[in-house]
Amino acid sequence: MGRRRTATLDALLAYKNEEVVARFCKQWSTSRAEGRRIFTDLMRFLWLTGSTNEHLSPVWVVDEMWHMFLVYTRDYARFCSRYFGHMIHHGPTTLAERRAWREQARRSLPRARAKATKDLTRQVGLVLDHLGERVMLRWYVAYAAKYDARFFRRAFRPGDDGGATPKFSPDLKRRARLTG
Repeated sequence: MGRRRTATLDALLAYKNEEVVARFCKQWSTSRAEGRRIFTDLMRFLWLTGSTNEHLSPVWVVDEMWHMFLVYTRDYARFCSRYFGHMIHHGPTTLAERRAWREQARRSLPRARAKATKDLTRQVGLVLDHLGERVMLRWYVAYAAKYDARFFRRAFRPGDDGGATPKFSPDLKRRARLTG
């Protein structure tokens, strides 16, 4: 198998996509400046993922920005082709993996915690080694405090469909419910 091609970090940091940032900011009620910072951190994460053979999981808010970028499939595909030469796939946690983790935790909570701690320590070390202390502290301390589970429950605003959703009469909605 050939060597993986990955653009330089500087090249990825120069990439901008205001459509993705604007949609993210609207959905998550963040400022444009904060959205741009998170998008830039997504570029850092993708560079680290593309330039190492390590399995990495982004912090929540960076993962949400990645989800937003994936919505723009053509832009994302062109981006990956240009900067990596192949698609950087987003692999969500499967139901089977979640069940396995719960079962492992049920059988041995201390062992499950130790594995999670070891994985996080490895990942934090990679970020520190490749992206520096400022990025590591932002991701694992500042973002963890600001973008916690409460933030994601409180801040989400569904996207505006621009009036594309048809408006139906109450009678038609009632009839539709009866068919379901």
